[in-house]
Amino acid sequence: MAVSWPPNGVAGAWQPTGRRSAAWTLVVLIDGGNGGYVAVRSTAEIAEDGNTLAAPYSFTVVAPDGTVITSGMGNSTGRRLQIEPIEAVGTPLPGMPTWAPAPPATPTA
Repeated sequence: MAVSWPPNGVAGAWQPTGRRSAAWTLVVLIDGGNGGYVAVRSTAEIAEDGNTLAAPYSFTVVAPDGTVITSGMGNSTGRRLQIEPIEAVGTPLPGMPTWAPAPPATPTA
């Protein structure tokens, strides 16, 4: 299955690799593609409840000219999003966490 979000420059594809496992690749454009892109590659094991996962991932940041800027690996966790009716427009997603953005950095002398 492929997913894309053209206004923000996000696209991805995933496929099942077992009864409760999957692999995917996600690409995020930086500054609409003018700043290059980040490729994220991952595999996941889905928990018995079918709603949570644990996933190692790798990322590669690529400049517009194809030069690799940086790369690395990490681990993530996830929770299944619930399908929402189209009539839910204008409402936040149930269960989605909230957060307070960090204040802008203050220059030091």
